[in-house]
Parts: sequence; structure tokens; C-alpha cells
Amino acid sequence: RLEAEVGEASNAWEIEILHRPDWKALGGWTIQDPSGRLEGLSLEPGENLLTTAWCHGVSEALAAGRRILCLADGPCTTPAPFWREAAYEFLDDAFWSAMGIAERWERFWAVSPDCVLDVDTLSRNLPVGTTIEPLMVRIDTRTYAEAPVLARCRFGEGVMIATTLRPDGGLGMQPFGLARNPSGADLLARLLFILGERG
Repeated sequence: RLEAEVGEASNAWEIEILHRPDWKALGGWTIQDPSGRLEGLSLEPGENLLTTAWCHGVSEALAAGRRILCLADGPCTTPAPFWREAAYEFLDDAFWSAMGIAERWERFWAVSPDCVLDVDTLSRNLPVGTTIEPLMVRIDTRTYAEAPVLARCRFGEGVMIATTLRPDGGLGMQPFGLARNPSGADLLARLLFILGERG
């Protein structure tokens, strides 16, 4: 904890050291990264799918009972500022306990997106009968409109986490790329672990 005091003004900041993830220990994942957002990431190949782009294969993989992590950008999203005129709700205590970052705002700075998930478009592009469970919801403080930043989608045995959070950073003053973004690398590793272990 870093603390500073000047006259009557004082402030304190939590300091945290994050270890580099052991990517090879996270199970089998096929990486689909057409935009190069995950440059340098090496995972053990397998049937689970990590994708940085919405593609036709996502719906088929979910229907086939696979685990999918979709770092959504573009289709199935709607522009929305993360920090401005927004409040957030974290749902599913067990999920966020495993993630370890609910309401840890200093950890979101390096991964904050500029969009939210468009649930209507998302549901139209998934198998009929897929349930979409918001896990992190942005609430617009002007209109009270709600939209998820992170959601879990289930169809049969298939489970997908779709999120607009950016483990690779790259917006504004955020670190660019996983290798330079410890918060982002930790976020990605935790999401992959949770999907691989529990779904």
C-alpha cells in the first residue's frame, strides 16, 4: 500500500504484484485471432476456442458442447464509454470470487473497453435456446439502460464467455498487448481457467 500526505491532503493506493501466467497449464485452446490482438500468446492446442473476432464457427462450437472465450469487438457490440456516466453491477458471486477483481477498479483501467455486448445481436447469432446470463453489467447513469460487458452463454454442454473487456489493452493510455499488460494477462488467464475448470 502506497500512502502520501501533503498538509491536510492524503491519499492511498493499493499496490499489487501479478505473476506472469503459465499459459501452457491452462488446458487445450485453439486460438482464432485474425486481428493479431493476442500476439505472442502460446496455449496448448485443444478443442476449446479463444477468439478475438465474432465468426461463424462460434455458434457451431457452442452447439458442439465446446468451451469458448470470445473477446468481442465489432459485431455483437455497441459503443459505450467504460468510465464516463456509468455504474457497474457484478452478478454471480461465485464467478467474481474466482476472478478476484470485482470492484477492483485499478485492475480495470488497463482492460476497460469502449463498447458493451449487444444482447439482441448476440442471441440472433447463437443457437436457438441459448441462455445469456450477464455477469458484469454497465448501467448508464443518465438513462439507466443496462448492457453487459461480460456474459456467460450456455447451450446444452457448451459454455461461452463473451466480453468486451480488453486483456490486450490498446485503448488510450492502456498498455498495448498481453506482454505489456499484467492486469490483462491475469484477466485472460483467469477467464480461461474458469472456463476450462467449471464453465
